[in-house]
Amino acid sequence: MSSRSQRLSDFGISTETDHFDWDTEEGNNMDLDEANSETCSACLLPIFLTPFTRDPNNNRVVMHDECSGEDSFPQKLRGHALHPKGDLILYRQHPSIPLDARLSCRRCGSTCGTIFYKCPDDSSCNFTLDLKCACPVRVLHRSHRHRLTVKRRRGRSFICYACGCLHERPTSDEWVLCYECADCDFQIHGDCAVLPNAIVLQHHHHPLLLQYYSKGYVSPYPCNICDRSMFERYYERERESYECGYYACVACWFSTHINCAIKPFQHKPVQNDIPMLIFSGIADVALSQM
Repeated sequence: MSSRSQRLSDFGISTETDHFDWDTEEGNNMDLDEANSETCSACLLPIFLTPFTRDPNNNRVVMHDECSGEDSFPQKLRGHALHPKGDLILYRQHPSIPLDARLSCRRCGSTCGTIFYKCPDDSSCNFTLDLKCACPVRVLHRSHRHRLTVKRRRGRSFICYACGCLHERPTSDEWVLCYECADCDFQIHGDCAVLPNAIVLQHHHHPLLLQYYSKGYVSPYPCNICDRSMFERYYERERESYECGYYACVACWFSTHINCAIKPFQHKPVQNDIPMLIFSGIADVALSQM
């Protein structure tokens, strides 16, 4: 083994895949809030509803199905815009390596997961890209029927289809995480993707369940907090009719915009004990059975 390979091996870094022997899950039966907090060791993004693989030696270590595939990502990136002088090589690092001992992405500054791209010239370059900045990482999220591609944006505003609000242009040195559908006009902000699936408000005694998408359901009532229409978004001094997510009561007609519900000291997350109400429309199931 060369001295360079030995140095990488000391940090659990390898270009080989044969020592990653993972068990594949047929589907994803995680609790919804657990799936928001459980992260893929390769890209460090939440598992969400994405099928995943699990390390048989450590069942707390999981990877998205596409992140764990041996052929999911190219072994080399040639002529990358941020590293045009040479190839970037795909490396895999053992998940037991603590986060504070891992490399950082040169593009966004984030800590790299267990899969990343790196310049092989350790002596003078050491350029590194994490998986999210190097390749399209796709996840399944309950807000949308298609796989969503992870994007990191800087200097660009966009409308989030969950909260219905404009996420303003960030500062020049700030990166914003979002998830986009490549097949249709859908995008969701990274923070909205991990909203609590069930909450209790200070002034409403029933739990509220999160509905990300309101297609086919038009509330006859305004938001119970701000008294505006449930499906109007306000941005840039314009008003536009829009279908977006909301929180709705499991026992009565109380409903509210996401941004009205998610305010400091106004709500607290609760364990979701009725997941079928989340996947079935609140209006079509819960309210019709009252």
